[in-house]
Amino acid sequence: MGLLTTVIPVYNGGHYLPVTLQSIARQTRLPDRVVILDDASTDGTPEVARAFKACPCDHVRNPQNLGLFPNHNRALEFAAETDYLHILHANDLIKPTFFERLTAALDPVPGEAFAYSHYEIIDERDQYIGALSQPLAGAGSVVSTAGFLAAQAQLKAILIDAAVLKTNRKPLPCRFQLDLAQVADCVFHSELATHFRHIVEVPERLLQYRMHPGATKVNTTRLQSWVLDEWKAMQLIASWIPENDVSRWVRRQQLRLLFAARSHVKVRMTRAQSPEFSSRIARATRETVGALPWFMGGLAVFIRDLVSYRLLKRAANPLLK
Repeated sequence: MGLLTTVIPVYNGGHYLPVTLQSIARQTRLPDRVVILDDASTDGTPEVARAFKACPCDHVRNPQNLGLFPNHNRALEFAAETDYLHILHANDLIKPTFFERLTAALDPVPGEAFAYSHYEIIDERDQYIGALSQPLAGAGSVVSTAGFLAAQAQLKAILIDAAVLKTNRKPLPCRFQLDLAQVADCVFHSELATHFRHIVEVPERLLQYRMHPGATKVNTTRLQSWVLDEWKAMQLIASWIPENDVSRWVRRQQLRLLFAARSHVKVRMTRAQSPEFSSRIARATRETVGALPWFMGGLAVFIRDLVSYRLLKRAANPLLK
């Protein structure tokens, strides 16, 4: 087995870090090195790192705070020192077979590659909230680059800490883009897919992503990062898909409708608490993709909601036709 390194970029994560480290210590395939990359925390993060004894941990502290994704880019620098690189957020958890399943999927694959699992969502008390996908248990399957990029262009992102990168002790060819923070994971994995030879999906939910309502609320007040950066990411990722001009034009129209539909949902989410911000989202989206995609996107959301309502009503009363 190759050398496996997991890096935990953290800033003031002392509250959740012990549970995250315990999820590493419970792995059926332990990492060979765990690096806690401390972004000049001001809480008890250094003490937690030094006190944890269930598995060896290196505590590396930045001399000054770099910020979220600059610190993630520092984590990527460990790629040249290891065969497998994993980045784990300090408040997320991995299930006991995470490393075993993902490295086993990558072991027979030649050259640089990455594997990813599905995930489920937990709250701040480790309680299960839900899952966005329903994978079938089984062996990992190779995903085509074009198919993977097509999904990422629709923002069906895989999470940063749901992936293990097979680096073969080589520097990575790309970094997290600092100007697209809200969609940085989606863009990063897409760009990586254009350089790596293989992508493997492990169809199990092996990561637990922790949802923080406060952080989510902050993100939903920023027009550029929450709304407009999505369109920039969609266009960028779509430009990496190898296809002819006609297919590219059709895909662009499909993405216009998808972006408009996503914006319609955000308009609804913000209308009650901030009508002015809701109007800004609608206006910016119409200016970005045009009036017709905006209308069609709204119609698609309406039909989706209508169908969902009827299905729920029928499930509540099976006698309804």
